[in-house]
Amino acid sequence: MGQQTAARCDDCGYVEGRLFVGGSPTAGFRGERWPCLCLTCRRVVSALINWETLACSCGSTEIEPYGSVSPPPGSRPLHRLRGRVLEDAEYPCPQCGAVALRFADGANAFE
Repeated sequence: MGQQTAARCDDCGYVEGRLFVGGSPTAGFRGERWPCLCLTCRRVVSALINWETLACSCGSTEIEPYGSVSPPPGSRPLHRLRGRVLEDAEYPCPQCGAVALRFADGANAFE
């Protein structure tokens, strides 16, 4: 079973809750989800990370996973999945472009 996370931009107030990390019932447990930036619909989405082609629910394949495969020393990991790490750090916001988006544990972390 996967975990849930949420994202919020401290600059523009964009919030995305109920993001899945790991196995997801919505994927029928056929895949593992990871927070990604969709460049088409400009949202943070949970994409099936272990499929050959990453795709957003809007149909776009122009998405990029958040986090890294080699986090910087001293970073605090929030989630890990198959070598990928989502740190307690700031990331690019899909709405305003500022590097002010943060992730937190739990789907309702920012509500």
